[in-house]
Amino acid sequence: MYQLTAESGYIHYVSIVVHQSDVDTLQLDGQALGISSSSWLNVDSPSDWVTAAVSLAPASAPYTLQHAGQRHFGAYRYSYIRSHCAFAHPAGASLPLPVHTHTRPSVSTFHSSF
Repeated sequence: MYQLTAESGYIHYVSIVVHQSDVDTLQLDGQALGISSSSWLNVDSPSDWVTAAVSLAPASAPYTLQHAGQRHFGAYRYSYIRSHCAFAHPAGASLPLPVHTHTRPSVSTFHSSF
């Protein structure tokens, strides 16, 4: 679950990266995101990770972005003022840990004879 602020005076978006199979149960403030399936873009063709952006209206209270099934996803928030400035930062990343198929190299100890 991520908390996202959207101050007045800026145009706000949050980009989300999630498994295609988990798109339908993402929620913003307890409601479905309402993004059509055609709006989600593949992150990498051999995987099922997809991304989409959601506009956030300025609000006095933070938004809550979460997955109803507690599935892994990442989010990146960005905002700007037309012709002035922009900023962006990770909202969070609850992504799965990579599966390592290799072993760590052995470590030898060096002893000095000084």
